Amino acid sequence: LEEAHAVLAAGPLTGYQVAALMTWDMVYSSWDEVAPAQKFFATGEALSHLRQLERENLVQRYCEREQIFFRRK
Repeated sequence: LEEAHAVLAAGPLTGYQVAALMTWDMVYSSWDEVAPAQKFFATGEALSHLRQLERENLVQRYCEREQIFFRRK
């Protein structure tokens, strides 16, 4: 939760973008090397953290250009 919140300090991001910037226990040197299935699961986990932060009133979810973004409050 803390890392997902910290990543948003740079500005609004999508769940996928947050996942790409978080630290994961994987053997890849960059997000580009991560297998698509693992990106899918990592994005799901990042979204669950972001939704919890939203429930705690620490982030806000909004839609822009048909994409969902999260930003710190």
